Amino acid sequence: MDATIQMKKRIDEYFRAWKKYDIELLNYIFSNRALYIIENKNKKYCGKKEIDQYWLRNKRRQMGLKLSWKIIDVGEFFSSVYFKAEFFDREEMKNNKIVGRITFHFNDEYKIKVLTEAYRKTSLTVNERAYAIENA
Repeated sequence: MDATIQMKKRIDEYFRAWKKYDIELLNYIFSNRALYIIENKNKKYCGKKEIDQYWLRNKRRQMGLKLSWKIIDVGEFFSSVYFKAEFFDREEMKNNKIVGRITFHFNDEYKIKVLTEAYRKTSLTVNERAYAIENA
């Protein structure tokens, strides 16, 4: 199968895993020693176990997830994607809108070996959102 098609397939699987919080699919698409980096938070998750824990926390936090993405660049064993996520955060008690970029680096089996994410988040508390809707 063509490399570009393989990478696009993995990216679609990544976002499908996020939408469904599918840990089994997540483990399938990441390499064993994968690195997950969130640049704007200075966070690094090393290996599937740490990545799983991060995702399980997101599963508990994110309610009503809406997700969209667009591939913007494809190279040899890497791809970059713009994404948008909207959800209610149960820990922060806020509605969040996140817009960002993810760069995927793949190994020779097209498993994700490094994922680097950077994003901008805007949040409204439930009361702020209600006020904004009333006064729109």
